[in-house]
Amino acid sequence: SGGERVVVSEVNDAETIVTGLTPGVLYTFSVSAENDVSSQDNNINARSLSTTATTLEGVGGTVTEFVVGENGVLSWSSPVPPNGVILYYNVIISTADSGQLVVTRVEELHIPKIDLREHGDIGKTYNVVVQAVTAVGGGNFSSPVTVYLEEPSEDSGPVVVIATVTVNLVVLTATFSLLVASVLGYKYWWKRKPSLRIEHCTTTVRPCVTSRKDQNLPSALLDLIKEMSDDGLYIPESSITLRSIVGKGEFGIVYKAVLHDEKGSVEDFVAVKTLKGIFSFNDVRSLAEESHMMAKFDHPNVMKLLGVSISESRTLLIIMPFMHNGNLLSYLRNNRADLTVENENMTEMIEEMAAYLLSICLQIARGMEYLASNQFVHRDLAARNCMIDLNHVIKVADFGLSEEIYARNYFRQADMQESGEGPVKLPVKWMALESLNDGVFSEKSDVWSFGVTCWEVFSLGRNPYPGVDPFSLMRYLDGGERLDKPQNTACSQEIYCIMSECWDSEPWKRPTFSELVTAISASLQDMAGYLDLTCPSVTGLSHSRSVDS
Repeated sequence: SGGERVVVSEVNDAETIVTGLTPGVLYTFSVSAENDVSSQDNNINARSLSTTATTLEGVGGTVTEFVVGENGVLSWSSPVPPNGVILYYNVIISTADSGQLVVTRVEELHIPKIDLREHGDIGKTYNVVVQAVTAVGGGNFSSPVTVYLEEPSEDSGPVVVIATVTVNLVVLTATFSLLVASVLGYKYWWKRKPSLRIEHCTTTVRPCVTSRKDQNLPSALLDLIKEMSDDGLYIPESSITLRSIVGKGEFGIVYKAVLHDEKGSVEDFVAVKTLKGIFSFNDVRSLAEESHMMAKFDHPNVMKLLGVSISESRTLLIIMPFMHNGNLLSYLRNNRADLTVENENMTEMIEEMAAYLLSICLQIARGMEYLASNQFVHRDLAARNCMIDLNHVIKVADFGLSEEIYARNYFRQADMQESGEGPVKLPVKWMALESLNDGVFSEKSDVWSFGVTCWEVFSLGRNPYPGVDPFSLMRYLDGGERLDKPQNTACSQEIYCIMSECWDSEPWKRPTFSELVTAISASLQDMAGYLDLTCPSVTGLSHSRSVDS
């Protein structure tokens, strides 16, 4: 197509390979034969044969031209060259002060665009990268485009932004290619990982009560309900009364609810998590199998799963004990003033505070040690996923649900065969290097997340890697950078060293949870006295007591 001329150097050659062609482009090839006489007589035109061929499609081309329109609408032009037929665009949105990414898909091809107001807040600045996807796959991500979401204005007009690719931005786009690849690998790995079984455990059997609503469910689902009930896992929807919303997460909504017995009497307050979407019978069975395993967990620092329920509309309900003191992240932030010792000369108070916060870490480590001993990988350990009960005991929570359902929801848009269910957030600031790079999850990747969680505890709920954009996080970590020591008088160098050991780039060099429990316990025993979270409130710090958590 560009007039290139290919000369066959040897007469006996019957074929040649043409390189450097653009994918998905129609080319015309003209072939002629020449000898020594041909070059001596310009009046002789060699006869040629022509043929056409279209090169195979490649991964999508790179988007370079953007238009920042009115009221936070970002549009872009198709990549040149497209390298094939563009099927859709992947879009990743991030803020500089957030530890999470939003991944979504745009299927409008005529004038592809995205309304950032649907994914962000007014008054914040967002970085956006776009990837064009063909049948072969996704190409390089675009250079980041920065968009500030301001109040809607009638006078605002579009601004054309031409993305400039530099060496650093090439590295950046490669980083994001790895990130998305790791998410895809995560989904693939999760589907293929062996199922887990725990033996020699007991569970309370709840009598089977099939409500009138349940009779409307498919017969196969009723058989499953009977099976779950025999195992003490199924709780009929009629036994649950939802009271109030206590939280909203990536999976759905969490309600405070009342659990009734067969006679309608109140048994206890429970938390009910409703999962998004309508799920298939296989999804429900997958959830039931894993719920059966999770219900057998029995450790004071691990959240107990009471059971599951299925509504008439086939919405899955997860029933857990109600945690009166909420999640650890909110607890730390709400009590930050009470947990801070400003005067560095108050040595005794600082040591009490250090012991108090370290005992929180010890309880999390013990819960994780128990899960690891049962070959269970958490995959999303963070302060937000640790709950506090009425007696201020820490419970490691949100450690599974169904592997299929969890993957579909938490990394939903990473599965490129599904669409239309909205964006999803990735907890990149808590993920280990091997999880980000290769989609590998193990006890040692949980240990990395535990180190970040301990950092959250001693920073009193602050966001990890402050000032580091998630776009740059992988390059930041690959360069050997790690979280700085928390700006807290209660965090000694010894405590920070325990965190740092969790962030070794080589997973095998990181400690196990059993080793972490031993190390943290030893540090606490070296202190004059320490608290665990069984004390009724933060104000109990002034009455330190030596009680093993």
